[in-house]
Amino acid sequence: MRSTRFTRTLVRLGVDEADVPEGISQHFTELLPTKSAVFPFTHDMLEYLQTKYTLHLITNGFKEIQYIKLDSSQLTPFFQEVITSECSGCLKPDRRMFEHALKRTGASAAESLMIGDNLECDVLGAYNAGIDQVYFNPDKRRHFNEVTYEISCLSELKEIL
Repeated sequence: MRSTRFTRTLVRLGVDEADVPEGISQHFTELLPTKSAVFPFTHDMLEYLQTKYTLHLITNGFKEIQYIKLDSSQLTPFFQEVITSECSGCLKPDRRMFEHALKRTGASAAESLMIGDNLECDVLGAYNAGIDQVYFNPDKRRHFNEVTYEISCLSELKEIL
């Protein structure tokens, strides 16, 4: 995936393979994790949540890139565990990734809550693993999925938790 994702995508969009810039995947992999933008209230909410709960991160991203992203965004101190698809052997929304995270953290599904911005990967994956979910929907996109909670601003988490 690391070396072919851009080439495959661009070729499917009609770009000749010879015109795909050499090293585009490598450059993207190096550049992306250095971006430090986060949603409004991210740090405030993580500070609030950290005093009440143990926080973990579940991601389909590559392990080494996730740590760079977390450091760049000053998010590293908030999370006890960073569970990646690499370490779990499967990708969200596969319920096994969530089960792996529960086992690794010693948490139960009943005492856990998945907060995510992707209906399929985060919400459906957590639902299938028996975990309540908060769908973070900042653009207020219309959908017909059943979710435990839905918010459009991270500050709304205080009303739920």
